[in-house]
Amino acid sequence: MPWITIAMIACLAACRCSSKESKMNERQVEPTAIQCWGRFCFDVPVSMVRNTGEYAVRGLTVWECEFEPPLQDAWKRTWNERIAEIERLRTKRASPTDPRGTILEQRELIPGLLRAVLYVPDVDDESPNWAALLNSGPRGLWIEVSNSTAWIAAGRSREFKEEAVTLIREVAKAYTPRTPDEAWPVPGKDWFYLNRGAIALPTLPGAWTGDEETDVTFSSKDGKVEFEVETRIAVEPDSRGMLQQFMDAAADLGAHLHLSPSKHRRKRKVAGLEGGELIIRDLDKGEVVFMWRFSGEASSGSRPKAELSLNATRETLEERQALWNRMLDSMRPAAGR
Repeated sequence: MPWITIAMIACLAACRCSSKESKMNERQVEPTAIQCWGRFCFDVPVSMVRNTGEYAVRGLTVWECEFEPPLQDAWKRTWNERIAEIERLRTKRASPTDPRGTILEQRELIPGLLRAVLYVPDVDDESPNWAALLNSGPRGLWIEVSNSTAWIAAGRSREFKEEAVTLIREVAKAYTPRTPDEAWPVPGKDWFYLNRGAIALPTLPGAWTGDEETDVTFSSKDGKVEFEVETRIAVEPDSRGMLQQFMDAAADLGAHLHLSPSKHRRKRKVAGLEGGELIIRDLDKGEVVFMWRFSGEASSGSRPKAELSLNATRETLEERQALWNRMLDSMRPAAGR
């Protein structure tokens, strides 16, 4: 992710300098578009493509899917396709007692708009999942939640079953698709933004506040630039120091990484979050990774654990650093606009 005596000579030097500055300015003034994800937004160059993101809200994993025409029966057709995918899990059964692909229940939660299925997805965890498909018009929203083995051990599987259904119904009702002429973010709204829609964060009944999570990447069309953002509600703040967090992140990226000099490791506030920034160099590959991290505040959706990263090479370091600074400086809470 993620972080220049003779008048003629003077004139030529000025021309060279102006030409260089002009090229830099051309890169800096590239048009941008507002992109929102989770509870944040920033300005992204229009030349970069937003890839399919991963989202979780209130402990539910959610995916948007575009309906194929004809739209009048697209929801039912897509539902039948998903049920067929679940049933195909049976072909992976290793024994007669293997429960994969077992459908325990189907239920209509909102007639014509929201349908749910309770099924067993995995042989290693026989706990069933609730999954549902929302009909929002031009697209659907697939919502899924796993039955925690902790709930099963506590003898609360029946309570989980009904609380999960309530949670799915409430989140589905809170989803709003984006229209082509609608400007986002919507001012003053504390919404959780997906790729093509948003969830108006509801105040839900019961003790299940759940998790919020995002993992979104923006990449150049040639695939050489990738900017990744991840956020997650922290159960508790990371107790490790910022330097140790960066060292661990460097180890995850590879065994032959070199931490840049101290001038490239600093505190940096992004979107009001006091985090830390680091430039990591891969000596073997000649690559550079910009990273920014915030440890998060316990149980806070507006101040979650966050990590931003951007890859670069030695040859593109100056250009990538300008992009990195531009995007971090533009990041802000979506509800604050």
